Amino acid sequence: MVHPLRLTAPAVQKLPRWALWAVMLMYALPGLFGRDPWRGDDATGFGIMWTMAGGDWHDWLLPNALGLGLLDPGPATYWPGAVVIAATEWLLPADEAARLAVLFQLGIAAAALWYGLYLLARRADVQPQTMAFGGQPAPRDYGRAVADGGLLLSLATLGLLVNAHQTVMEPFVLMASAGAAFGLIRALDKPWQGAWIFGLCIWLILLSLGVAAALVPVLVAFVLMLRAKDWRHLGWHWLVVALLVPAMLMSLWVMATDAIPGGNRYLAVWLEMQKPEWGWLRIETWSYYLRNMPWFWWPLWPVALITWWTWRRHDSAAVFALTRWWLVIGLVYLLLGRAPTQVSMVFLTPPLVLLAGLGLPVLKRGLANLIDWFALLAFSVFAALIWLSWTATMTGWPPKIANNFAKLAPGYGFDFYPLYFAAALLATLWWAWVVSWRIRSRSVAVWRTAVLSSSGIALVWCLFMTLHQPYVNYLKSYRAVSAQLRAQVPANACIQADGLGHDERSSLAYLHDLRFGRSCDYLLQYLPDPESRPRVDKHWRVVWEGRRLKERGERFVLYQRHD
Repeated sequence: MVHPLRLTAPAVQKLPRWALWAVMLMYALPGLFGRDPWRGDDATGFGIMWTMAGGDWHDWLLPNALGLGLLDPGPATYWPGAVVIAATEWLLPADEAARLAVLFQLGIAAAALWYGLYLLARRADVQPQTMAFGGQPAPRDYGRAVADGGLLLSLATLGLLVNAHQTVMEPFVLMASAGAAFGLIRALDKPWQGAWIFGLCIWLILLSLGVAAALVPVLVAFVLMLRAKDWRHLGWHWLVVALLVPAMLMSLWVMATDAIPGGNRYLAVWLEMQKPEWGWLRIETWSYYLRNMPWFWWPLWPVALITWWTWRRHDSAAVFALTRWWLVIGLVYLLLGRAPTQVSMVFLTPPLVLLAGLGLPVLKRGLANLIDWFALLAFSVFAALIWLSWTATMTGWPPKIANNFAKLAPGYGFDFYPLYFAAALLATLWWAWVVSWRIRSRSVAVWRTAVLSSSGIALVWCLFMTLHQPYVNYLKSYRAVSAQLRAQVPANACIQADGLGHDERSSLAYLHDLRFGRSCDYLLQYLPDPESRPRVDKHWRVVWEGRRLKERGERFVLYQRHD
């Protein structure tokens, strides 16, 4: 019998829905709109989605950016963005539609985490102690308070911030992983609904991270069926049905992919990529995760450790069986990975959120205050620095900061954007109100510790992506290069690409409608080293050279064929 938590009714004080939505929107919306695709993975992901939306069904099965293929664990990562682009082409620019899909994926992940925590916290084995004269919280109220706190902690997780606003793998992987965890939890009350959700998410993980990652929740389910009484009563037929879903969907994907030209080669490469490389024998793998896990999972990991220690003798509860085995098996998966990546840590974030969320009620006041004061000081300082740097770009004072910004972006005009300024001001006023509430309030609500951390990280992101978004967009966009190329090439001419990556090709084609092909009258070379010599014969003559002003180490050279 699990020892009940010693909580009183004030601990489940309700978090106003408007406050929760305010933090979520302040976190999610900045950085999604009003900018170009950014160089790197953001532009690559968008290019593949854009190609899918405008191509045929072959492009949906073989990921490529305007004909340039991508060796990737699977195409599922790009499907949501492609669907939204195709569905909203009459309403939104394609790049903003792709980022709208990111917002949907974050919303589904948040819903899965909230409802998963809500269902777990309502279970009898984690309910607060029954009071002699009543006054203990109702299971529904307690579940809601724990779910609110856990969701706020997930928003405060540092490692999710930047990539959660780009067209990259992380939002999709977070959604699939959170969905798989929710499927296991839902099965305790509604077995067949949980089986379908769990199976569907396993398939999505297979076609995004690959077989090794998909085995993690499968092995977790297998162990839970053997060792956890909460899942044992479901019977093995439940797991068989749950695994039939991804098996059937994978069979359909394999048959469809094999039926198209080049599909068999893609499947062969996909199978080759599933082989583990025993990363635990490499010091780089250990070093990467030891350096990055503490900040990536802050503030989840200290709360999760406290939870585990507090409940170490009472780990038969469903939430502790689920999270313990998921984290143990998941850490083995990290060390077996082909290369250490942030997306692998994103994959393991949902069980940490579940464990930390259930630990908020048992968090000691001292640690809670430490996390709060760290958030208050750190995010207030960061916010002040962002305002100071923006003031320097607008007024020229302090001159050293203004000069540093100008040097990084030669030719950029620092303009005042009233809408961005108003949004930043409202976010700052929100932070001031939250800080004032936290200092004055003696509330012991379950979600109290997560409010400052989540509001603070939302504030910093909102300020950065409003006050500095035009500047960052100038640094990370290929718009200037694309415009110069457009001026050199006739409207209907095609360009043969040499050395362009997925992100350069996607950005240049999208921003100014440049067409890439083969055997064209124009050739565009990308030379990452300014000392590199062009690789062309005498039938080509140079008509233009350029680069992004920030990047001195790159060069684009445009040639025209002549006989």
